[in-house]
Amino acid sequence: MFIKNFPGRVLPGVIAGLGLMVALSACNKKERENDNVVKQEETSYANEQLMLEQIYHNADRVVERVFTLGVASLGNCVGVQYDTTANPAMERLTINFGKSACLGYDGRYRKGKIIIEYTKNIKRNTDGHYSKMMFDGYILDDYTVAGHREIWCKGINESGNLHFDIASMDTITTSKGEIVTGASFRERELYMGTGTLQTTDDKYRITGYGNFIGADKTTYSVEIARPLVDALDCNWINQGVINIFPTGSTQRVLDFGEGECESVATINVNGVITEVKIP
Repeated sequence: MFIKNFPGRVLPGVIAGLGLMVALSACNKKERENDNVVKQEETSYANEQLMLEQIYHNADRVVERVFTLGVASLGNCVGVQYDTTANPAMERLTINFGKSACLGYDGRYRKGKIIIEYTKNIKRNTDGHYSKMMFDGYILDDYTVAGHREIWCKGINESGNLHFDIASMDTITTSKGEIVTGASFRERELYMGTGTLQTTDDKYRITGYGNFIGADKTTYSVEIARPLVDALDCNWINQGVINIFPTGSTQRVLDFGEGECESVATINVNGVITEVKIP
């Protein structure tokens, strides 16, 4: 449907990934124009996007808790290791959940590692701070998570809030072996909770767009039509709307609600609304 430009600082691999998806999108569109068996009420695209948004935002939360509250806040089966990198300006933090299912603070089970490399000469949450999140055998409940996320702190915006740019290369494999991949760009604004050390009162407002390849190898693009709200006192994204544009098919609308802390969202296809569970 559309592809927007990522910031010039985004690594070439992200841009190349988007370019590949454009080519795949064009091919799939031609194939699907002659496909008369598309189910207009199909919700798979929206369910995949629901999964992607929730799981990667959850990883962001885990990392934020470690830096703010310490590793003990994640559970008693988690370890951390700090290292230097080949780049003298960078440090590395490895969060290790082990090889067995590790029950976390939020009732979720995790295995494997989340690795964060970040600038050591600029304070965290300060303009110019950069970090890269990677995954090594990381499993959240039944979802295997790969890819990486690059985060730039942009300092204070015109509204007086701390904000960030996030470029993400996403890959999630379900317990059924279904693989969803994509590239996305997000702008994240911390608009509540900046005046306290705790994280439970933090609220983020998220906007952005992306391009994805679904489990059935079809392509689709997304745009956040109404900002997502990630309130850290709730286990799920609980507000906002994402428009989903499958190649050669009907637009889907994924609605997270109006702020109630609940594990449900709705998917609207041609006026047919289906309630779905957030992973």
